[in-house]
Parts: sequence; structure tokens; C-alpha cells
Amino acid sequence: MLSYIIKEFKSQYLVRSMLTVLVILLLYLSCTVFVFSNRMPDEWNSYYVTQIAEIKNNMEFSDENDEYYEKKIKLFEYEYENGKYPNPANNFFVSFNQVLLICLCLGFVYVSMCNKETYIQNISNQISLQYFISQFIIIILFVLFTYLSEMFLSIMIGGVKFGFEGMFQPIVLLNNQGVVIELSSFYYAFATRTSMLVITIIYCAIGYMILWGIKNRWKAILTLFLVCVGPFIVFYMLNDEAVENLQRYLFFSYNYSLYFFSSYSISVVEGTTFIDALIVHGVSFTIFLMAAWCFFRRRMKSSNNI
Repeated sequence: MLSYIIKEFKSQYLVRSMLTVLVILLLYLSCTVFVFSNRMPDEWNSYYVTQIAEIKNNMEFSDENDEYYEKKIKLFEYEYENGKYPNPANNFFVSFNQVLLICLCLGFVYVSMCNKETYIQNISNQISLQYFISQFIIIILFVLFTYLSEMFLSIMIGGVKFGFEGMFQPIVLLNNQGVVIELSSFYYAFATRTSMLVITIIYCAIGYMILWGIKNRWKAILTLFLVCVGPFIVFYMLNDEAVENLQRYLFFSYNYSLYFFSSYSISVVEGTTFIDALIVHGVSFTIFLMAAWCFFRRRMKSSNNI
């Protein structure tokens, strides 16, 4: 199995996929860094005074988002009183586009399956499981490569644009007890990206399942798109109570990092713990991978009968 994986990483399609990801990330981050530079205020003291006043004014006319506003005020007041102003290079390093990373990884799953379409006819029953697992391990390694590349390029591009000084200063945020804390930027970046990396791997398991189950590639792409986007459309159409009940069973609702520190507008699924998140992710991953194995076996039989 190991020799097969090493051989695959030398294959032309895999090398091209990795280079393509690097180019896309480089172009995206190069454009994004200028957006960051334009969004940073010139004078932080007046910015915080204005923002705190606006938030308090908004709280007078809103009954639903008091918690959201209170979190922002607490953080802004702490940063203002202690002079802990955000650093643009630091902000650029800890931020990332999760949708782009998921799309890049799903794109690789599609390319990988297309390159193996004819090869499946030569697989014997004795090595079918080994081949199936090896293929998915390659996908996981590619996901890891994508996330590490994005983090490295964020550091380099942010450092070139804003300077490396202050890039790794602590992040000011709230923990789940509502206390303002200063957290290592490396720990924060690791925690947030690891959470999304796990979710991305589960999305790749869905893609793996669909692409083995549906032979027509355009139908497979359409199905994958509907599976990924459909739940969010349903969420938009449902009321808040129905959404809260439904999201307990959906893997993308669980973000590990939120169980340790808070966010402005995103919170953990109510009534759940970190262990619940692990269970939902583990069960989802197992179901999708088992379904992919069933579809893979069916594809093998149909290919061998031709």
C-alpha cells in the first residue's frame, strides 16, 4: 500500500493537481492581501470609539442579537484599553477561505476519479480493498497539502505585504465563559484550520462516494453540488427552531474550535459538547466511506463484466 501511495505522488496528474492548487492559492491570496490592507483603519483609537458607540446604539434597537453585540463591545473595549490593536499581517495569517479550500479538494477528488476510470478494470478482488483505501489516503494527504500550502503562503504573502513584525502576536478573543483571553496566533490558526480540515475530509468522502456511485461525470458533479449546497438552502427556508433541531445531525454544523473559544456570530450547536462533535463527524465519515466502498464494489463488478 505504501509503495502504491509513493508511486501515485510521482504521477503526472497528481503533480499537476498540486501545482494547480498552488497557483490558485497564490493568485487568491495575492488579491486578498490588498483587500486586507484597504480595510485596516489609519487610526485605531478613533476607530474603536466610533465602533463601540455604533454598537451600543444598535443594541437599543435590537432585541435578538444582544449577545453578538455584547461580545464585540467586550473585545473592542479590551483592545482599546490595553492597546492590543490588530496587526494586518497577523489577521491575514489567521484568516482563511474555507469554501475555496473545500472546492479545491473536491476538485482533486474529481480529477483523481477520472484518472482511475480505466484502471479499475485491472484490479483483482484480492487487492480491491487495498486500492480503495490507498486512493482515499492520497485524497487525505492532498487535503493536508492544500491546507499547509494555504497557511505557508498566507505567512509569506502577508509578511511581504505588511512585514513579519507582529505577525505572530497573540490573538485577542473570548473563551466560552465570556472572558477575554490572549491566545497564541499559531494555536488559533492550528485550531481553526484543523476543524475545517476534518470537515473537508468528510466532504471528500461524500465526493468519493458520489463519484464511485454515479458513472456519468456531469451528473456526479451536479449531485455533489446539490449535496453540498442543498442543506444551506434548506436552512434558509426553515425557521430558527427547525434549523436548531436539524443541525444537530449535520457534520458541517460542528466546529471544534468553537468549543474552546467564542466567535462573534457563530456558536456551537446548542446542548452539545466537543465529544458530540467527534461522534457526529466519526459517524458521518464512516457512513459515507462505507457507502463509497459499496459503490466501488458495484463499479468493479460492472467493469469486469464488460
